[in-house]
Amino acid sequence: GKADFKTPINIEVSRASKSAIKAIEACGGSLTSVYYNKLGLRALTKPQKFEVIPRFARPMKKKDIAFYSDEANRGYLAGKTEVIGMDH
Repeated sequence: GKADFKTPINIEVSRASKSAIKAIEACGGSLTSVYYNKLGLRALTKPQKFEVIPRFARPMKKKDIAFYSDEANRGYLAGKTEVIGMDH
């Protein structure tokens, strides 16, 4: 649990709870919430299946754009004014 979390890590996740964010940052780590679609997850977990790693998809739904643009969620789009064509 969060009480036992003492090693700083820097991770990218699709979503995280407020308590998980707090626990990771309290011990000096960082967390970034990043949108992944099915193809993007497959490319991350089985890169050997691809000759060329595909570009990662951008969130399309308004609620996903809002989530990944929110600094409180540590979204990778937070503070970005231009979303289209942005690499992460």
